Amino acid sequence: MLLAGCEGTGADYRPTLDGPENAHFRADLTECQQTARSHGAGNTLGGALAGAALLGVIGAAVKPDPGDDRLANAAGATLLGAASGAAAASSGTMDEQEDVVRNCLIGRGHRVIL
Repeated sequence: MLLAGCEGTGADYRPTLDGPENAHFRADLTECQQTARSHGAGNTLGGALAGAALLGVIGAAVKPDPGDDRLANAAGATLLGAASGAAAASSGTMDEQEDVVRNCLIGRGHRVIL
């Protein structure tokens, strides 16, 4: 269900035009989407690593309740940090990819409005 919400976003974004598509639009859209796919490819991994490192350190530093395991706290925080960091980076990358598609099409003379 989460992935279904991503359809038509990021590099797969298809903007709204002001007027009809011209003869070159479909070919230009495909090329612009391919360009967008190569943009920000490492952002999700970098975000996951940064989030994991930050929350892992915080999880290890937090004083556990008696009987809690400091290593388990750090491991749990690391996994949570990786997931949230990857999600944040992925969202930012998708927005940037949409901008690449939009700007690429505008640069090729298409009247993109949204």
